[in-house]
Amino acid sequence: MFDPKANHWFMCGITGSGKTTFGASIFEKVDTLAIFINTSEERIPERKSQIVVYSVDELLRAISLDARKICFNPHEDRDISVSDVEQICKVMLSLGRQIHKNKRFIAVFGHIFIDEIHEFSSLHRPNVNIDRIWKRGRRYGIIGIGISQRPADVSHTILTQCRYHVIFRLGQYEIPYFERYKIPIEDHKEWLKQNYHFCIFDGEEVKRYYPIKL
Repeated sequence: MFDPKANHWFMCGITGSGKTTFGASIFEKVDTLAIFINTSEERIPERKSQIVVYSVDELLRAISLDARKICFNPHEDRDISVSDVEQICKVMLSLGRQIHKNKRFIAVFGHIFIDEIHEFSSLHRPNVNIDRIWKRGRRYGIIGIGISQRPADVSHTILTQCRYHVIFRLGQYEIPYFERYKIPIEDHKEWLKQNYHFCIFDGEEVKRYYPIKL
């Protein structure tokens, strides 16, 4: 299968289709600094993390204490904001630039998982600071992982920079996503209707995979 340590990637699917379980499985397996921005406050990323934080300041403290698996959850009195996600992306890029400046060779030092990414950088309102992870992150050893129920609404920059698209079950309203990126999904619709079954599009062809096989 694809290598989540070498390329940016994107995953999508309706609620309950398996995308969060898939993302959390990779979050657990990568041996880098990994931050999971848990917009929907899912339990699985929390269980896979070393620490759950609720503010950027808490995140910075966790990083300074060498935490490797950090779940960033909404605060009890507010949702995760665009500003929060922008700040986290800037922190990751700053760390990557420092490593690069010191001429320390690290192929990949960090992964950032952004749940419901269309809420923070959309097709019609892209966010430059967030998209920069996908445009420049690889140079500094950062892998971006976007997760969404609404791929048709996700920033074009993010989707075009992803080497792999991991596709779980989606509704008819996402047809523009398949058309826009020329994803030949017609022969796989029945496959995707089964629980946790998914396909991976690598830019050329679509391949089927059984539930959460990593």
